[in-house]
Amino acid sequence: MSEFGVIGSQFLRMDFREFGKLAMFFEQFPREARVATAQFLNDMGFMAKAHVPLVFALSGHMHIRNQKFVGSRIRVEKTTAKAIAQQRVTVGSIPGDRFTGWIEQQRGAAPERGRVFSLLARGGTEEGRAKPGYRLKASNERMDISYFDDMPGPVTRSRMLQYMLRTMGEGVNIGRSRARHRRVDMTPMIVHKGYPVRPGLYRIKAMSGYRLPSTGRLAPRPTMLQAFDKQPRPKRWPWIQDVIEYTIKRAPMAKMWANAMSRAWERVHAKMG
Repeated sequence: MSEFGVIGSQFLRMDFREFGKLAMFFEQFPREARVATAQFLNDMGFMAKAHVPLVFALSGHMHIRNQKFVGSRIRVEKTTAKAIAQQRVTVGSIPGDRFTGWIEQQRGAAPERGRVFSLLARGGTEEGRAKPGYRLKASNERMDISYFDDMPGPVTRSRMLQYMLRTMGEGVNIGRSRARHRRVDMTPMIVHKGYPVRPGLYRIKAMSGYRLPSTGRLAPRPTMLQAFDKQPRPKRWPWIQDVIEYTIKRAPMAKMWANAMSRAWERVHAKMG
């Protein structure tokens, strides 16, 4: 896990102090008591996992675009029926190849990912999910500015960019072997660092743009889908602690304890019967 919080047996102390019968049960049936405690803590852990999307939405710090994804990136490491004072349930995020586990929000750290989707890629709203074709997946077709290095005349980065924009804006085919006989209009294109535009993933719609006053020629207008540069450091928000606190305040602990104890009593009666 990249970031995690712990739910431990400290939440059980009130039960020992206030309920004599429960304390007696723990003394007479220590094995069943450990099992009941472990079940209770594990149930709390999975309840905290279920609360993550809700806490994200209520906080105002996060945009929930895919609740299924959020749930899939939270892991619960269950405890076993060891000594009660040693029982711990860990709830945390799982990092991936293109996912940090919300470490930036938890620590207030600089984002590791150097890409950000534009509003166009998200359908015009921050809450929208990026369109599948605008993601940098190996299966997605996209153009690269290096495909246009066979332009006529001197090859400079500025002229290569202009040649690429004009070619794609006219919606013609390009003849390079890597993209032969391929329509390039509307195909996302990658512009790397060092060219006279912001690095990123762009889209150009064929025959769309503005007319140059001097020549009357159509000048295509590229639209950014992703920006390839550093994102601003987010405000620190310890979301894991907030999720655990939210769960502890709202969990039906009496009912959860009753379920755990009921199963423990069943084990006791099975042994005695």
